[in-house]
Amino acid sequence: MYQIGQFAKLMDISPRMLCVIMKKSRNFLFQMKLIKTGYRYYSAHQIPLLKQILLLRDSGFKVEEMAETLRKLKDASFWKLFLLRKRDQSRHLIQMEEQKIKN
Repeated sequence: MYQIGQFAKLMDISPRMLCVIMKKSRNFLFQMKLIKTGYRYYSAHQIPLLKQILLLRDSGFKVEEMAETLRKLKDASFWKLFLLRKRDQSRHLIQMEEQKIKN
């Protein structure tokens, strides 16, 4: 079990960011164990889930979309959806940059 600071360091994010993820997800995406002392503890088996959450967040998914997507994660169509969304975002960014160049 890892305390929040240890777990955040292991994941290369700030403890504050981990708290934000917890708060925004209302703990339904990512749960920790709360000990009587009030400390939050995380386990090593949560590392893959947090990596997936961070990947989805960085790709523009909203918390509600993340929850649904993570439920479907084992389905191959998840990766298709993820890659299509990433492609669309990239195309949009390219179009915006092309518009800047034209103007």
